[in-house]
Amino acid sequence: MGSSQSKQKKLKKFIANQATKEMDLAQSASLNKTRSRKPIKPRLQNAQKISFDAKPSEEIIERVINNPDLRKQVLRTDEWPHSVHGVVSMSFPKEKLPCWGTGTLIGPNIVLTAGHNLYDFKKKVYAKLKSLQFLPGMNGQLLPFGFTTVKKYFVSPDYIKEGREDYGILILKESIGDMTGYFGLACLKSEEIKKKKINITGYPGDKVKQKPKMFEMWGMEGSVSDIDTVQGHIHYMIDTYGGQSGSGIWYKEGNDFIVCGVHVLGCGIVNKGTLLTRRNYQQIHSWINQATLKEELSLVICDGTILWDLEYLSFLTKFSLAKLTTLLFRGWRMNERHTKVLAQNTSWINLKVLDLAKSNIGEEGARELAQNTSWINLSELNLSWNHIGAEGAKALSLNTSWTNLSKLNLEFNSIWTEGAKALALNTSWVKLLELDLSRNTIHAEGAKALAQNTFWINLSKLNLSHNIIEAEGTQALAQNISWINLSELDLKGSCIGEEGAKALAKNTSWINLSELDLSGNCIVAEGAKALAKNTSWINLSKLNLSGNYIAAEGAKALAQNISWINLSKLNLCNNKIGAEGAQALAQNISWINLSELDLSYNNIRDEGTQALAQNTSWINLSKLDLSRNHIQIEGAQALAQNTSWTELEVLKLMEIDEKRSRSYRPKIIWKSESKEALYSLCTL
Repeated sequence: MGSSQSKQKKLKKFIANQATKEMDLAQSASLNKTRSRKPIKPRLQNAQKISFDAKPSEEIIERVINNPDLRKQVLRTDEWPHSVHGVVSMSFPKEKLPCWGTGTLIGPNIVLTAGHNLYDFKKKVYAKLKSLQFLPGMNGQLLPFGFTTVKKYFVSPDYIKEGREDYGILILKESIGDMTGYFGLACLKSEEIKKKKINITGYPGDKVKQKPKMFEMWGMEGSVSDIDTVQGHIHYMIDTYGGQSGSGIWYKEGNDFIVCGVHVLGCGIVNKGTLLTRRNYQQIHSWINQATLKEELSLVICDGTILWDLEYLSFLTKFSLAKLTTLLFRGWRMNERHTKVLAQNTSWINLKVLDLAKSNIGEEGARELAQNTSWINLSELNLSWNHIGAEGAKALSLNTSWTNLSKLNLEFNSIWTEGAKALALNTSWVKLLELDLSRNTIHAEGAKALAQNTFWINLSKLNLSHNIIEAEGTQALAQNISWINLSELDLKGSCIGEEGAKALAKNTSWINLSELDLSGNCIVAEGAKALAKNTSWINLSKLNLSGNYIAAEGAKALAQNISWINLSKLNLCNNKIGAEGAQALAQNISWINLSELDLSYNNIRDEGTQALAQNTSWINLSKLDLSRNHIQIEGAQALAQNTSWTELEVLKLMEIDEKRSRSYRPKIIWKSESKEALYSLCTL
């Protein structure tokens, strides 16, 4: 997830940067500078070897100005910081011999070089993308880091049009900079640059002439002699030669190595490089962002911490983003215009997950989204906690393009009964697996309509909690025979009552049901008795009946169930089962897989606790909640003597007499003395 989060930061900055013309890709404190980074991965154990013939790419051959030549050879090209420099190899159309220049890594997979290494201004032709290679740290014929090809490259628009601003970048297919490290980037004022000791390091052609097919790295340090702000050039008396075009003009600042220009030209009197102006700096970062968005981004996250301008969204939707599969805009405060721009996108054909929860989407927004026909691979749509209303739900139900939709979340949208009826008529979402319609004020008629749907044969999770479906709606749901794959049903707080529970108990088609939540439905003892008689839900593993006032009689009935052999979690919180109910549950011998049991707020007292402590069947019990049950010292002592619950990790006994019971500890060693509440029975 770390790389994904990094991409999201780049995305946000990209949109903001393009809209406001501000740069901060490197997350640096200064908007004018990025930082260098040392290698974070080891280089290759065995250096590769290569041999090729090439010519320098320059149109004008640079000169060795000083006499004698003051350049020095770099012998350890595999060591930081010289490892960031490399040979850029390229071929142009109709040229028999390939060319070479120099490039400097300014990111894990970003190389700064001369524009004329990538575009022939006189012939108006681009270098062949497939021919481009970057060979960092090349030493003779040895490649200590191997080489990598180029995914994409960019050339200054001014160089293409007028031959000015000679610079460009390569987007490498591999992050070879992790092995070599990379330099930072800075745009400095003229006065600042003149104070710097600058370096130019590269692969001069005169040295290759002396040793054919042997590419040696040479460099020299010197001062800036002048800044030509009209032409955008740095002037310096540093020796260079053809082949060094594209070398980064760099300086050291503390522990950082920073590039402030690109060497491009020699004219015999002085050598020159393209000055990295603010405008060029912005252009480079724009290219980097553009390449990241177009070719790498698969996940977009906007967390709603700011109010996004319509211009930002419009800008984002212009990109094809062929790999985009996930778009998370949770909490994004949208309006109808935002939704319209988003819905009109036609290029994100691989989009699978769209999360617009809590995004202020209304009826019109839902209608706009529903009209999208391009997201044919959409499988998850989250519109929870918006206000699409019944009309919005109707619009969504008419969509026929999202044939791969498997998860739909419309929680808390005020779709009412009419919205539920409309959704029930949908015949396109045949792959629907999960449907959340909780908190929508759906009445019995809405539940009836949903129950009659025969197209969602793959439905496995249905959440209708906190609606008003009552017994009548529950009876309709229970009679459904199409959802044979239903594994999770949530009807908490839906006013189903005793009769609703009885209706559910008669269901025989949900043989895969594993999780059932009926909490807060006032099913009372008779409802619990009916559920206990069900013999079809043999895969039931989680049952929540909290807050139903089933009393001791209900608990007794549940305890006698022998069909739910896979039951692992049982919640009977706040049911007034008392000591008598606890005693009945303690006698159950069928729930051998029970791992979590919640009996809090039931007034079971010491008598019930002592009975539970004698249970020997729940050998997998790991969590037991007996809080708020008026348990005193006798109950605590009984629990401490239990030797069967060897897997117990969490025991909650809130409200026992702490002063008296704190000294009582289990007589046996429970699974781990570092686990919560194993030794202190009064711990939460």
